[in-house]
Amino acid sequence: MKKTILIYLILLAFLSGFSQSPWVAKKNGYYFQFSYNTIPEYTSLFNGKKESIETSRKIKDNTLQLYGEYGVSDKVTLIASIPYKILKSGDINPGYQFPNTDIPYAASVNAFGNILLSMKYKLLDKKWVAAGQIRIELPAETSKGKESGLLPGYDAFSFSPIMSIGRGWNKLYAYYWLSAIIRTNNYSEYLNSGIEGGWKPFKGFWLIAYSELLYSFKNGSKTLPPPEKQFGLYSNDLEYFSYGLKAVYDFNIKNDTRLGFFVHAAGSFSGFAVANSPLLSIGVYLKK
Repeated sequence: MKKTILIYLILLAFLSGFSQSPWVAKKNGYYFQFSYNTIPEYTSLFNGKKESIETSRKIKDNTLQLYGEYGVSDKVTLIASIPYKILKSGDINPGYQFPNTDIPYAASVNAFGNILLSMKYKLLDKKWVAAGQIRIELPAETSKGKESGLLPGYDAFSFSPIMSIGRGWNKLYAYYWLSAIIRTNNYSEYLNSGIEGGWKPFKGFWLIAYSELLYSFKNGSKTLPPPEKQFGLYSNDLEYFSYGLKAVYDFNIKNDTRLGFFVHAAGSFSGFAVANSPLLSIGVYLKK
């Protein structure tokens, strides 16, 4: 048994993404997911006002993600993740308003982002379910991106307590989560909150909608990159108020094991220092 748990822990250390839902995995249950996420080429960022921030170059932000969770018991689920960032800056943006003398050369950066480890604990399991979670993110290796401005993650540790509560019905579910994010290296502290709901029109298929708020308390001393390197990539005080839609389909392949596929699209109502462009994802998962 100890050997089995150790194998799963090793696997989980190479997975990416995280779950804020109040549901935990059953004992020895698992969920593994691989996805591709892209923010198509963009040239502007939200700045918290009506005007946008023009980037100095055209930017592409792609991510390969592995994600997984494993039920150590019926109350405790371990979660771990890793993103691999594929970033590229292209032609100079004609709308850029500052002098072109300090614009970095067009470049590509492929690097791992912030590795995430988490533990979720079941607090309530009745009509309503609730869970508490502690999440830790490790610093990303940013040396390759400092000259080009293409940063694959935060150069800091982060610690996040998360509380979530929700309920499921025959063909519906909904949940809400609330979290704080505390980062080292002089970054600001954050409030993160959101709501998600899903509807199952037929067996194995879900339609899901969500909205998420990331709010900075602006109490850190970490400065923004210079204008020529403001690409909406992991800067201090980054904020957004987002919305998203998902379509998920899975089917049984053996005993209790299910294979699934999903597509996902997201955007923002508002934000600061994030891409003014939609996020698109596709992925495949295996769960038991």
